[in-house]
Amino acid sequence: MNRISKYPFLWLAILLVTCASCGEDRSGEYVALTQKDRWIEQQMQNIYLWYYDMPKISEENYFAEPEEFYKRLLSTKCRNGQGDHFSTFESTEPESAGTSNSFHIDETSSYGFDFMIYSDPTGSTVHRMARVLFVLPNSPAAEAGLKRGDWVTKVGGFNITENNYGYLMQGGATTLSIASLNATVENEEIVLSWGEESMLNIGASRQVSSSPFYKVATFNNYPGKNIGYLMYDHYSPGLTDNSTEYNEEMKQIFSNFKSQGVNEFILDLRYNPGGVMDCITELCSMLAPVEQLGQPLYSLQYNDKNTDRNHTSILNAGLAAQNLGLNTLYVITSPYTASASETTIYCLRPYMDVKVIGSTTVGKNVASIGLVSPYNFTLHPIVATVYNSKNESDYEGGIHPDYYYNEFSSVAPLGEIGNPNSDALLSYTIQWILNGSLNLPTEEASTAAFRSSPRELSPLFTTLDYKRVRGNRIVE
Repeated sequence: MNRISKYPFLWLAILLVTCASCGEDRSGEYVALTQKDRWIEQQMQNIYLWYYDMPKISEENYFAEPEEFYKRLLSTKCRNGQGDHFSTFESTEPESAGTSNSFHIDETSSYGFDFMIYSDPTGSTVHRMARVLFVLPNSPAAEAGLKRGDWVTKVGGFNITENNYGYLMQGGATTLSIASLNATVENEEIVLSWGEESMLNIGASRQVSSSPFYKVATFNNYPGKNIGYLMYDHYSPGLTDNSTEYNEEMKQIFSNFKSQGVNEFILDLRYNPGGVMDCITELCSMLAPVEQLGQPLYSLQYNDKNTDRNHTSILNAGLAAQNLGLNTLYVITSPYTASASETTIYCLRPYMDVKVIGSTTVGKNVASIGLVSPYNFTLHPIVATVYNSKNESDYEGGIHPDYYYNEFSSVAPLGEIGNPNSDALLSYTIQWILNGSLNLPTEEASTAAFRSSPRELSPLFTTLDYKRVRGNRIVE
């Protein structure tokens, strides 16, 4: 490859400059071709937490597409060599939004369920199978009768493959084939097989708005224990980042818990990817010991160019009427518990005993901000590190559970979320509250067993990955 074909935009830049020197001013064309990328670089040099670690940029890089250029700027050395996997780019080009074959979760168009893709657990086919994790109320999926734990074997009459599972995310009205996964014991081994298929008709994908309070319940049939339960789906103050409908709903939920005499509490964050950081303070102010209200909860520390932005969030004494007066909190987690969810756990620990059951969390101890460009895209760079009241922030490797249980790898059926008779993680947590301990393996032992057991499942893809970019969002 010759140098001209390898760097066409560089030679174009040279040509424009040459023409300018010959009396024809073509500098305006050069500016037009590079202005988007130079705007990105200017923003990142100022606000990016790891600006000092951004890779060097060559002249030809300024002609790259904005998303490609942005990704080139992200640090590969930060986070103890893990690199920056959290800064994201959002295109707002009209032609890129809401297309039926874009194969991603689009908040403007969805069937309204999350799922995981697995190879056929029975080993009888080479097809993929989708396991339903989460069905939003008032969605096409809910209206079709789809339930958590269902196995989807076909979409639109076609077997699911690695090339077409995106059609489970959004599109027109279609059909889903559902089958049960049966487990029998033969010669002391578990044998998996598929039951008879049934078919569901599902309506076209559409915008599905949902409250972050997926499940609210009180379990008061245990002697001396009145257990409150909240499945919190995402940290959102309202229908928009600047409204307060959901925060007001949260206050009412906790007022009800308090009036019911709740004295133990389970916060279910297993599918919570985070969200707006102001919601952390609201939630924690109702969970922390009441005598700690008014104390620091978390602080945000920006780079050395933006120290004036550093600030500390205080547990809100104005929420004493909704505070449950707890000293212990039980939290359910998964590998998809991230950002604001982790901040809640980590920053409450200086004040109370926060017990964790589930799986190790993501390990996102940083926060991002939205930078709206004049060019139909928004940057979401990492701009600050999150610290607790002890000025600690050592959870880059995730928050490890006290008791380990990964529902994603188990062949056991997935029961209804919030039902203690069928939701394994909730059932285990209640046993922990009642008995003070559990007979569950350690994370290390469970991982070793997974590697050697044909009874465990290994997911290939999940829609939950798309939601992790919500993260710790700073709204200014």
